[in-house]
Amino acid sequence: MNLPVERHPYSLDFVGDRSVTTHLSWGQQWVWDALSSLPDGLHICINIVQPIAGEIGVSPDRAARTVGALAYRFEALRTIFVEDRDAAMGLRQKVLTSGPIELWTVPRFGQEASALLSAEMAQLDFALQDLPFHAVVLAEKESVRPVALRMSHMQTCGQPRSCAQNCSAN
Repeated sequence: MNLPVERHPYSLDFVGDRSVTTHLSWGQQWVWDALSSLPDGLHICINIVQPIAGEIGVSPDRAARTVGALAYRFEALRTIFVEDRDAAMGLRQKVLTSGPIELWTVPRFGQEASALLSAEMAQLDFALQDLPFHAVVLAEKESVRPVALRMSHMQTCGQPRSCAQNCSAN
């Protein structure tokens, strides 16, 4: 029997430069129209695991701050959806300037922990009012090995690759 991976919540708030509430983009409308009839979005979320070499010695705190920097840089990671009967598809997107990020740290790293974590993350879905990503930092002896992100299907096509590249650059 697989036991859940021991996770520790990490308190992290994001900040951003601007806030706006506006219509969905054409791409978001297409995705919403195509997927809104599905029972859930579990199988269409995007998972990114960014490995970090052990010899770099990135602390969990620095990795968490990097996740916060991603939310600052990419408005799509700070965008939630609010219902509005007068809007196309009944939704508007709202970019937030601040708020909490759901982030966990995992105190051990290994194949077993990584596999269990992947299985757990695959079960995470997103509600409209949720930030469109979750992040997990796996550490081994206070040195981060990978950072895992799970993103909602409402993300634009180019964002995941850009986010992963920026995560590794920081």
